[in-house]
Amino acid sequence: MIIEFYGLPGSGKTTAARRLCGATGRPLISIQTRRELLARAGRFLLRHPRYSLIALVYLIRYAGGWRLGYYKFMNCYLQANAKYDKAGSYPQAVIDQGHFQNVLALFDRPLSAVKLSAYCRLLPRPDKLVVFSVPADVRSVRLAKRGHRSRDEFGEGHLQAWQEAAEKNDAAFRSLLPRLNIPYTVVATDADLEKIISI
Repeated sequence: MIIEFYGLPGSGKTTAARRLCGATGRPLISIQTRRELLARAGRFLLRHPRYSLIALVYLIRYAGGWRLGYYKFMNCYLQANAKYDKAGSYPQAVIDQGHFQNVLALFDRPLSAVKLSAYCRLLPRPDKLVVFSVPADVRSVRLAKRGHRSRDEFGEGHLQAWQEAAEKNDAAFRSLLPRLNIPYTVVATDADLEKIISI
């Protein structure tokens, strides 16, 4: 059973994933070394060649230049694929930022509902997708406390444009969810968080 966590930066995914794993004993999947990254991603490629090829085409199309493209290749492609492969070796496992997180991470501009739906239908399915829906002001406070933001190294202009696109793609994704035939749970409050511990 693979449980995948999805949400905008600052939504509390990682904290909740650690809490869930601590309460249930499920492993929180992480890739420890470059060797493990390449081995796991390579094995995923052999097991899912069609998806891997299509995902690579998406990556090239939405790379956004060499530097950003490398960042996306490492995080959206190799890391996501390696985590999914590793999670499959456990009876139950939790992935924080897996394939569905690429709805936010891969695209630097808003996608139409049709394009987003087509992309989502390609993604490998977890057994349960946990979707975090947290107000923007709460996320902003959390990010300020964290002291760093995703993609800070690409400059304020890029960061602002990406954040705006991510907000729009997130809203579009959540409106599509009921039609994607994925078992999912929405976490909007601490009470909702308690519910996922019983998953």
